[in-house]
Amino acid sequence: MLKTVTKNKTTLFWVLYALISLYHLYIIAKTSVNVPFMDEWELFHPNSFFLEPNLHNLFKQHNEHILVLPNLIFLFFKWLNGFNILTLQVFNYIFYSLITLLIIYFIKSSTKSRIVLFSSLVLLSPLNFENHSWPFQIQWHLMAFFSILSYYLFFIKKENMAFLVLSILLPFCIVYSLGAGLAVVSTQIAFFALVTLFDKSRLSKLDILYNIFYIFFSMFVIWFYFMNYQKPASHPEIIFPYSGEFWKHFLSQLSLGVNSNSPNQIILGIIPLFLIYKNTQFVLKKWSLISQLDKFIYGLSISFLGILMIISLSRAGFGFNQALASRYFEYSAILFLIALAQSYSLYTLKKRYLFIINFILFYNMTFNFDFFTLYNSLRIERLKGQTCLTKMINDDEGQICKELYPGEIKGVIKGLKDSNLKLSFMEELKTK
Repeated sequence: MLKTVTKNKTTLFWVLYALISLYHLYIIAKTSVNVPFMDEWELFHPNSFFLEPNLHNLFKQHNEHILVLPNLIFLFFKWLNGFNILTLQVFNYIFYSLITLLIIYFIKSSTKSRIVLFSSLVLLSPLNFENHSWPFQIQWHLMAFFSILSYYLFFIKKENMAFLVLSILLPFCIVYSLGAGLAVVSTQIAFFALVTLFDKSRLSKLDILYNIFYIFFSMFVIWFYFMNYQKPASHPEIIFPYSGEFWKHFLSQLSLGVNSNSPNQIILGIIPLFLIYKNTQFVLKKWSLISQLDKFIYGLSISFLGILMIISLSRAGFGFNQALASRYFEYSAILFLIALAQSYSLYTLKKRYLFIINFILFYNMTFNFDFFTLYNSLRIERLKGQTCLTKMINDDEGQICKELYPGEIKGVIKGLKDSNLKLSFMEELKTK
């Protein structure tokens, strides 16, 4: 009887997951407008990798990032269909869905709690709209995917030399997907070194070789990244953790993970911090007794916490409201979810506390799952931008389309119009 109930609950979860995920993708497609948005316009600047593919342009700095992998993906879609925005959005969302399935798989393997399983529906929240409606943001998905893969190979799967070779590539993939990957690789250097030291007697020679290769190549990747690095002129000075500004920004980011984007609820950011603190206490006391899977999940939570910390260090100067930007939801939600799952798995919290935490999450999810209103507001703004671009191309009016990009783009449009490059959005604009 109990097995039947459990099976029915699991089936119900997967039905809900499929329905919400497909509906989310449907809304993204329905509200899509085939125009580049914000940083995507910088792909069309002279000497960009998108227009002039070469090794030098591939490693050019964009703000604080060097977006090697995203640029290669954009170049592929330029060749495939002229950088069609809808195709990119669909690809972007399917790739993100793969990440959510990986997270759910590891959570389900770690704990039998159905409450945590249903909590993972937060990963489908429309609060992640920026990373879904804006193809440029695939950088966030790439960094998450390679971070998960690196921890998986370290703790779960190290059986032959092929994985040793792959270990050399992963720090590069993490860092050159998004600059915040530096936090992942930095925490991994320290964490993997400690794991190797504590577990040395239980590790094979191949394991130790893998760990050493990964640590030293990670150090090389960090050095190489900063070799010609220049701090963006528009960015504020670093805000350190002894400042109240840092903690407002940091807690705001963490509160996103509890499906809240309200400045009045930043105190909720304490929840994931508390969960990680309790999990850390347990892990340190029982390290030799916990499974490789739990070590993997704990390490991933520390790295994702590091990502949010490095963002607050570099961006708290913009003000704590900036921390509620949709793009940060993805890592805050994954961090909260894996920390919550590990609390169930390791039994670090009493059931009544876990009940309260889940109640807060489901309460916020009730109010923040309005897909259509959110995405339709984005569509309206981008349609205004498309109208502005049409006038710019056909009637030679204006210099700026503020709905799409804060700077002047008339020169970019003229350059694309005069070139032989057939971009999907330009061909569409010419027919309007």
